Amino acid sequence: MKWTPGLVRAFLIVPLNIILVIPALILWGTYGLKLGNPWDISFYPLSVGVGALIIALGVWGVIRSVIDLTYKGEEGTPLPWDPPTKFRSSGIYGVTRNPMVSCVSFISFGEALLFGSMALLCWCGFFVTVNLIYIPIVEEPELEKRYGEGYLEYKNKVPRWIPGTRKK
Repeated sequence: MKWTPGLVRAFLIVPLNIILVIPALILWGTYGLKLGNPWDISFYPLSVGVGALIIALGVWGVIRSVIDLTYKGEEGTPLPWDPPTKFRSSGIYGVTRNPMVSCVSFISFGEALLFGSMALLCWCGFFVTVNLIYIPIVEEPELEKRYGEGYLEYKNKVPRWIPGTRKK
């Protein structure tokens, strides 16, 4: 993997803001809104453990998707304004078409559990909803134009969000 200035900017602009800056601001601004009492022993250890596990899986997936996307030093980023130079359908991209969005969604959900925050759960829902609309309406038609028949075949074989959900 080659860390280009564009790739570093891509991380600073999008994922770090979505999974760190915005959630921190939400937690700071909505401290009193909770999913449960964080000191209630029956809820807190479970939510912390499950939340931390989901976050860890999401972080692994984000790192894996960037490594697979920038394989062999390819130029470009996961962002639409600086796309990769080559189409990738292997690695984590052979399991889901949008691993970065799926994994960032996992991280956001894990944060909501970890902090017991209804506001973070709403943020996660907002992020997922925006991507449910944006990806099929804007991103996928652009990828169809850019990569043609190869991308259409890929779309038919690989699920958009959740691995293993494509009908055979």
